[in-house]
Amino acid sequence: VGDCDGDGLTDPGVGNACALGADWWSKPGKSECDSVSGAPQCVGSAQEGEVTATYRVAGARALDVAGETALVATGARLEFVDLADPSHPQRAGDLNVRGAVREVVALGRVALAAAGARIAVVDFSEPDHAVLRDRLATCGTPLSVAADGSGVAIALCRDGLAVLVVRSASEVSVISQVRFARNLDGSWTATTESGGDGREDAAGVPPGSPAHFVALEGMHIFAVLGTELLQLDLGDGGSPALLGSLGLPFEPTAFRVLAGRGYLVGPRGLSAIVDLRGDAPQLVPGGHELSEWVQGVRFGDGVACRLTAEGSLEVARVEDQSGGGAGALDSGVSGSASCCDSCGL
Repeated sequence: VGDCDGDGLTDPGVGNACALGADWWSKPGKSECDSVSGAPQCVGSAQEGEVTATYRVAGARALDVAGETALVATGARLEFVDLADPSHPQRAGDLNVRGAVREVVALGRVALAAAGARIAVVDFSEPDHAVLRDRLATCGTPLSVAADGSGVAIALCRDGLAVLVVRSASEVSVISQVRFARNLDGSWTATTESGGDGREDAAGVPPGSPAHFVALEGMHIFAVLGTELLQLDLGDGGSPALLGSLGLPFEPTAFRVLAGRGYLVGPRGLSAIVDLRGDAPQLVPGGHELSEWVQGVRFGDGVACRLTAEGSLEVARVEDQSGGGAGALDSGVSGSASCCDSCGL
């Protein structure tokens, strides 16, 4: 597998996501063997697109897209932007979530925001009348949040994480918490507590704290704590078990997972790929050319969005020109078979 030229060796990059085009709104493709040339090539669903609008949101720092609605976080406020006409984005409503938002993810018309010391649960089924349904204590101060298409979400804190189940905007619960500890030999220990109330971190986040990112794909959780990557199995009943860890070559500024591989972006143009398909993560030789996508391009119904350095929402109209292909692998959050079913949740 991955030997394109028949020399008995796996060709570099085969199976990795790759850039199908130079435009930021292009979805990643997949590097596969070309049967004619015997060389790796980037394949996927061809796309047409164009940047159609720039929408000003002062101080924007987090973004997700659900269908034709963009969720843009600025301070303690979530703004909902109607993208039905990508050439003319319109403000659809906003909501104070009572805590500075670090990250936001949408599951259908429910948003989870890492806001202040808690996870804010927002019902935006009517964006012009969005409702803050709850502010959940989780594992301390949530620094990152991820979700999948099954209704499972993960909140990552400085020294642990929490598993949440989202059944509706009015029914979101913490079902387990995990605390991480670094051992003297450099290995990690993860201790799981099932159920119970979440906890707050009164100290908050000290200045200069290392970067924290979390991703969820299938039955696996991937947590980045500074220069360490931890891989956990979600397990039956949502009780995560630590599978392995990996020291990273740099402290990333962005992290994203797609089809069993993790893509890292660091300072000064650094990039790296981690193979996440086994029980222990492993670095893949070489880097990647997917920095724009890793750093936060989000896709909705016929649109792609990103935040610019100036704090604006940039919108592009995109259209797949052929069905299927590796380009269809991408999503803003990692999808999977229903984890609520397979985990026994």
